[in-house]
Amino acid sequence: MEQTSATVCPMVLALDYMQTTKTLDAALAERATKYIDQGYKRLLGFESTTQPGGFGLWSSNPPSVFLTAYGLLQFADMRRVYDVDPALIPRMAAFLKQHQQADGRFGRANRAGSWGAWKRGDVYRTAYVAWALAHAGQDVSKALAWLDANAAELEDPYGVALVALAFATADRKSEATARWAARVATKHVEEDDKILWRPTESTFVGGRGRSAEIEATALSAIALLTAQKRGDLAYAALDTLIGWRGKDGRFGPTHSTSLALRALLAADGGDSALPATNVKVTRRGALLKHVAIPKGSTEPLRVPLGELDPKEIGAVLGAEGRMRATLSRTTYEPWDTTTLPKGPIAMTVSWGDAPLAIDSTYKATVTIRHTGKVLAKLVTAEVGLPPGITVKPKDVKGDGLSEAEKAERAMVLYLTDMQPGEVRTYTIPFRTRHAFDALTAPSRVYEYYVEHEETVVPPVRVSAR
Repeated sequence: MEQTSATVCPMVLALDYMQTTKTLDAALAERATKYIDQGYKRLLGFESTTQPGGFGLWSSNPPSVFLTAYGLLQFADMRRVYDVDPALIPRMAAFLKQHQQADGRFGRANRAGSWGAWKRGDVYRTAYVAWALAHAGQDVSKALAWLDANAAELEDPYGVALVALAFATADRKSEATARWAARVATKHVEEDDKILWRPTESTFVGGRGRSAEIEATALSAIALLTAQKRGDLAYAALDTLIGWRGKDGRFGPTHSTSLALRALLAADGGDSALPATNVKVTRRGALLKHVAIPKGSTEPLRVPLGELDPKEIGAVLGAEGRMRATLSRTTYEPWDTTTLPKGPIAMTVSWGDAPLAIDSTYKATVTIRHTGKVLAKLVTAEVGLPPGITVKPKDVKGDGLSEAEKAERAMVLYLTDMQPGEVRTYTIPFRTRHAFDALTAPSRVYEYYVEHEETVVPPVRVSAR
C-alpha cells in the first residue's frame, strides 16, 4: 500500500494545487485523472477483506491503524479532485474509532508500533490519527483531550508540529490550537537565511537529514497556516521549501514531496493566501520586463532574459508580497566522475562486452554493496537503460528484490532492507532490437526516504551491430 500511496498522493496534491492556482491545462488534467483513477483502484485492493475500512500492507494482512490513517488523509484529499466512493471515508473512520482506547489515545496495541518513529510513544500515533480523522471531518475531541493532557513534555519539533496540526485541523480558533501553534513557532531554526524545523530523530517513514527537515518544515508550515498564526514564519518556511525544490519539481522523496505540496496548498486558500503583487526586472536601472504575480501564487515564474550580463540585472518587488529570485544560465558540462555523489550504498552496472549482436538476448549485471554502518531501509536502484533494447520487469532476478518496474529511461528495483556490509547481485535480461551505439541513462541507488544520500553512476556506452 505504501508504495502505491507514494505514487498517487503527490499526483492528487499536484492536480489539486494546479486547479487551485489555475495553472492546469485540459490535456494535463486528463492525464493526471487517468493516473489517479488507476491508483485509486489499486489502493482499494489493500482494504482488509475481514475488517472493512481497515487497510494494511496487503489486503491479506491484518489492517494497521497507522496505514488506515495514512490512507484516510489521501482519500480525503482525493475527493476534492476525484469521485471517491462516499461510503469509503466513513467506513475507514469507523474502523479507526473502533481501535481507539478508552482514554482517547491510539496506542501501541494498534499495530502502529512497528513503524519507525511511532515506537517513540503514543503521542505521535494519536496526533497523526487525530489529524487524519479531523482532515476527513470527523470528531476527534476525545483524542485531543488526551493529547493536551499527555503531550506537555514533547520537545521534538516533528512531534510538536503533528500535535499542533491535529488541533488546528479540528478547530483553528481554539485556545489549545493557539497554544500549540506558539510551541511550533519556538521550535524553528534560523540557518543560512532560512527558517526551518529540524527533527531530533528520523521521521515515521525513516527520513533523515534533508528529507526529515523537509517533512518537519512542511508540517510546521501547514500547522501555522491552518491555525492562521505566525504567518511570517509560515511563509518563510515556504520560501525554504521552494529553495529545496529540485529541478524535476520534487522536494526529495515522495513523502516529503507530498507534505511540501500540502504546505503550498495551505498557502493558497482563504485568508492565508499571499496578496497579488508584481516584479519589475531592470537592466542598468531601466525597466526591462514587468511580471504580474497573482494572489496566492507560490509557483516559480521563469522569465527569459536572453544573453545579458547578470551584473546588469536587477529586480524590484511591488508594495506587497515576498520574492525569492535566482539568476541562472544553461550550459553543457561533460560527466565528471570525480564529483558525482557517493552515498553509503555503492552500485556497479555491466552490460557485457561490446559490441552485442542484433536481435539477441543478454543479461545486464547490477551489483549493490552497502558500505554504511546502519541498516539501509527500502533501498531503491534506478538502473539507466540504453535505447534500442527490450526489457521486462518480470524478468529481473536477484535476492531481496521486492519489485521491479520500468520507467521511461531506467529499470527501477525496490529492494528489501540491507545490512551493513551486505552485497547483492541482480540480473536484467534484455534483447537488442536493432543496431545502436549509445550511452545509457545515468544510474543511481539510495534509501527510498533518504534520497539525498544517493550514489550516482555515470552513463555506460553500449553498442550492438
